[in-house]
Amino acid sequence: MANADILHLDAQKTLSANQDHREPTAKTSSTSYLLRLLNFEPGLVKQDIKKAVSDGQAFRSEKQERTKFFTGHARLKAWLTSRNSEVILVNGNHDSDKISSLSFACGILATSLSSFPGAIPLTFFCGMHCDGQIEDAGAGLMLVSLVSQLLAGYQNYSLKFLRTRNFKEKDLRPGSPNRIKALLGLFSELITQIPGDQIVFCVIDGIQFYENYARKDDTTKAISYINNLLLGRDHEHKLKAVVKLLITTPAKSATLWKIEPRIDIWEIPSQVARSDQKLNVVKHLKDKAAEMREVGDAHRSQSHPEEDWGFLDTQSGSESETESERGGSEGSDS
Repeated sequence: MANADILHLDAQKTLSANQDHREPTAKTSSTSYLLRLLNFEPGLVKQDIKKAVSDGQAFRSEKQERTKFFTGHARLKAWLTSRNSEVILVNGNHDSDKISSLSFACGILATSLSSFPGAIPLTFFCGMHCDGQIEDAGAGLMLVSLVSQLLAGYQNYSLKFLRTRNFKEKDLRPGSPNRIKALLGLFSELITQIPGDQIVFCVIDGIQFYENYARKDDTTKAISYINNLLLGRDHEHKLKAVVKLLITTPAKSATLWKIEPRIDIWEIPSQVARSDQKLNVVKHLKDKAAEMREVGDAHRSQSHPEEDWGFLDTQSGSESETESERGGSEGSDS
């Protein structure tokens, strides 16, 4: 089945004509109802992650070195272990492949996050869902996936907001002028219910493929909204859990650097040190899984997610990141 058939909202299958203006009732205000409405296929996320890792295993050593540079860098570790919600944009400054060295890295990260106790990982690969034949490709498709993963990743939501906030099913249809707003509303209502003893990691790869002329406005709107939510600038929705957003692009984002307040941007050097050795992916995944278990255990042992996890102090040989590293010089490899 094509990705478009699996992911996009099929109005003919999920909504009949007489539902256009139907308000949610107690019967329809359920997680299973929303998942059916969004037409979400949970297995697709795992398929995408598996493809990113599988394709990356076949990369030549030069591209794998870029993956290793990123996954072993102190700046990524700092993002994983910092005490606050935050957003970071990674410009790869390399090729424009739809599945790039950073996609490979995101696949490894997403796989290893499954070993993180108390984590809710959200993953989306824009480059795998940007074909011109996919009618719904863009920020709407991305948000459908993220909202659906939120619904699947936590079981104790209250969905009373569906009846109190003038929610309409028709607003979720592809082509609806209110669709992005409705999906962002769902995202914020759900993610602000995640309790403080859990942490949400959201990884969006290949954002440049959603920055073309037809898609850039919705993409900028979506990322800007989430950025403000994570920074605590949304006075209506307040996070309880730590939420971290990592956005990558193989070359360079054309629009997100303009977002206010400014997103932290990490520029990967166009050239990184090479060892001419293929990455041992199995070992790398095991090492990263062990790291995730350690940081997750440290997080879980704290009474509040804003307390210091102390993970960096436990890493043998870990050193604080220097200003030259932040500027793009060679970081530590794993």
